Amino acid sequence: MNNLDTNRAEKKKEETNKTISLRWIDNPKVQELLDVVISIIAEEYIDVAQQNPDLFKKMEVIK
Repeated sequence: MNNLDTNRAEKKKEETNKTISLRWIDNPKVQELLDVVISIIAEEYIDVAQQNPDLFKKMEVIK
């Protein structure tokens, strides 16, 4: 039983020392998260543009 506890402690220590990469190119989970965030932002942008088209018209520069 003592040996089992030692193995668990070592495994826990190894898990704690793992480096988590947030680079999107290295991590498929980060890629999925970015896809979701981009999708939400795009939907919000489209909704606002449809409800308020004047917000996205090119403004004339005052000379």
